[in-house]
Amino acid sequence: MEMNMYMEISLILFLIFAFSFAHSIFKGTHRRVAKIISATVISLCSFVIIWRTASLLTYFHSF
Repeated sequence: MEMNMYMEISLILFLIFAFSFAHSIFKGTHRRVAKIISATVISLCSFVIIWRTASLLTYFHSF
């Protein structure tokens, strides 16, 4: 399924929110399991943000 530009931007903004939420959990907790889960979410969000931003940039280069 091809996403349009607005869906891409919405997804990137949602991922930035999820990244900041996971980062605040990572900084605020001392439990090992919560740190592992939040670090996993941070790394996955970072990867998907870069991937979708690159996809959005190719959308602009196709014109």
